[in-house]
Amino acid sequence: MNSASVLRGVSKRICGLLILPMFLTVSQATAEAVEINQLILPESPSPWDSEAAAELGLYYKKINGKDLQIYHYGDTGCPAENGIYIGDAALKKGLVPEAEAKKIKPGGYFLYSNQANLGIYGPESAGVLYGACGLLNECGVKIYGEDCETVPEKLDFPAGIRKVVNPAFRYRPLEPGFFTWRAYYRDMKPVRLGFTAQFTESKKVGEVFFPLWLSRSSGFGESGHTMQYIIPQAKYLKTHPEYFSHDVDGKLTKSPQGHLCLTNPDVARIIKSTVENWVDKAPYSSFFFVSQPDMDGWCQCPNCRALDPFPGKKADATRWTNLSDRILHCVNFVAKAVAEKHPDKIIIAAAYRSTAEAPLREIPEKNIRISLSLSAEGGNPCQSHFDCPRNQEFMKIFEGWNKKAPGQIYLWCYCTNFENRYSPFFPNDAMVERLRFFHKNNVDGVFYNGIPRLFPQLFCFVQGKLLWDPGLDAQKLEDEFLKNFYGPAAPEMKNLLTLIRSRINDKHDPVHQGEYAGFDPIIEPVYLSSALKIFERAESDVKDKPVYLRRVKYEKLPAFLLPALDSRFFPDDNQRLDALRQLVETVQDWKIRRIKVSDGAQAAAWLQSKTGWLS
Repeated sequence: MNSASVLRGVSKRICGLLILPMFLTVSQATAEAVEINQLILPESPSPWDSEAAAELGLYYKKINGKDLQIYHYGDTGCPAENGIYIGDAALKKGLVPEAEAKKIKPGGYFLYSNQANLGIYGPESAGVLYGACGLLNECGVKIYGEDCETVPEKLDFPAGIRKVVNPAFRYRPLEPGFFTWRAYYRDMKPVRLGFTAQFTESKKVGEVFFPLWLSRSSGFGESGHTMQYIIPQAKYLKTHPEYFSHDVDGKLTKSPQGHLCLTNPDVARIIKSTVENWVDKAPYSSFFFVSQPDMDGWCQCPNCRALDPFPGKKADATRWTNLSDRILHCVNFVAKAVAEKHPDKIIIAAAYRSTAEAPLREIPEKNIRISLSLSAEGGNPCQSHFDCPRNQEFMKIFEGWNKKAPGQIYLWCYCTNFENRYSPFFPNDAMVERLRFFHKNNVDGVFYNGIPRLFPQLFCFVQGKLLWDPGLDAQKLEDEFLKNFYGPAAPEMKNLLTLIRSRINDKHDPVHQGEYAGFDPIIEPVYLSSALKIFERAESDVKDKPVYLRRVKYEKLPAFLLPALDSRFFPDDNQRLDALRQLVETVQDWKIRRIKVSDGAQAAAWLQSKTGWLS
């Protein structure tokens, strides 16, 4: 039955500390609700079981005003009815039919309810936690972004649910970037939107393993580029220089990135034993990066070069070519060892810069996934148009990998402008097309390295939905978000999106935005004049609604204020000073710790160059 039919009356919108009434259009109540009073966990719950229970308890208390009783399966005194059974407890209760269980893929879940109880089952990774979020969504809880969600007046759990839900993309980590947005999108917040579960800083558990969880001496908190931290120069360089890269004359390269000699047998042994230890110590993680350091510095000793199909060949001054055979020779050795004991764990290798091209000799082991960088060959592809000719080189690289290892490719996507982060960078539409294309071509993983600073929460909302179902209507999702997030200013925010799209898709002069664009090509006087008028109307529409007004003012920062100052759009000092005042107010309000301007200059130098002040 339609689970929306159990929603009744008026919903409440939670926007920070402000509660705004909003009427929802719902169908008539035709399904009975299951009365729920308790949660039943397995006898030995996993961290994912516990997080699922915490999430359900949080919203039950928030909406219904009381706590759910917590039991473990088999506890004396646990009522036989009116409970949500989580994980293996649902299986033992008989709430997971065998036919449905067989349909659940890794990262997926099963929801089932009858007149007495409800079950959530996700047998692999964090599936049960995703199931808890899916159940709340079935009950009318809608998450849009920071301090913005709609909830029903009463949290009723519908009877008659029998649903298997599998993600279109199993691997969906979100690394929003730096400072403000990194602080917001952590722990449960990305999970509620549809991204991979990572409790990296608070609880040191996540689907993607972080070496820092086991040893702070690794000096490394991220998941990619792990080899230099498995064998750090600080620990081994003096005593074992043979572990590190050497040039063609046999001299130690002393690469600042810590590149290794991958044919040294001790290096391979240390990497293998370290990764095996990671897997043993992090049983609830599914993905483990074993990938080379960033940038150049590769070993050129005879043994390493013998693994290369074209020894010594360079694409340009910054990168070698076809070193993927070399890296896979090492990673395959590690993956085979891991698979003997943990066949369900995924080892991730990077196809990036010198390892961009598909291997000619090596074939990735079945438990390896190739994280293919969108800028694999080191270029600056177009992020505005999926089918742009500037992306043809990447598509050739993807086709090569997909032939070599079909079904084993993940994407590493750059969704921000690293050179000028608070510019009107808009990869949203291209990313929608990208997800749909690669889903059809057997890709089931996407890593988000950065998010745009313009409409960041809209981007995450739409992407999070499409990662589970790329067939959803992205425009309907966008309109739903705008209505709920900006309130009366939604029509003007839609006008801003229309303006941006008209510039990007101009038939005579289309805009090609890249992740390293110092000055964004979308910025020109006609765009800025139109954007200014849109924000004047939008701010007027919500002048008495501080929550919505705050959100509109944030979008004004990357969409207009910084571009206008950066391009000397204002003709006189008074206008420039007012724009700078608004910029400072927004930066302080949103606790933005740093803004990297177009030319990388320090703030004082930038102000002087753009305004003439301080001279």
